Amino acid sequence: MISEKIVIKAQPELIFEAIRKLRDRKEDGRSLKSYDGTTAVVEEHLTNVPLYGTVDCVWQETEDPFQKIDFKMVSSTKFKESYGAWLLTPSSDGSTTTLELKVHMDAGLSIPFAAELTKSSTSKDSKNRLALVKQVAEEMSAKQKT
Repeated sequence: MISEKIVIKAQPELIFEAIRKLRDRKEDGRSLKSYDGTTAVVEEHLTNVPLYGTVDCVWQETEDPFQKIDFKMVSSTKFKESYGAWLLTPSSDGSTTTLELKVHMDAGLSIPFAAELTKSSTSKDSKNRLALVKQVAEEMSAKQKT
């Protein structure tokens, strides 16, 4: 399990909304297919995936509002298994929130050092996703204050 964290200058509600917005982001190959108020289904089209090239995945995300979003891969053209959670922990004064992204990924590779390659790639992807959520949430927070 990979775990990465980032501190965001925004309340959990805005961070939650930022994660929701990023479910349907064409430039990242993500498309929201359904959402019933607590569970979302997201299709993802990945390109330039090391050793695989193109990979298509379908994800199910289940919300526990403003605290956590659990996710699991329900299908993939290449990957074997993936699941994890976004965890939100507000600071005691409410000025910041720590966002943690925990991910288990089994890319299904059967080559030497497959686990190390998968761990490195998943960690890099997690850091990029956290940085994007931070950017979107802090922009939303700044707009709220003006």
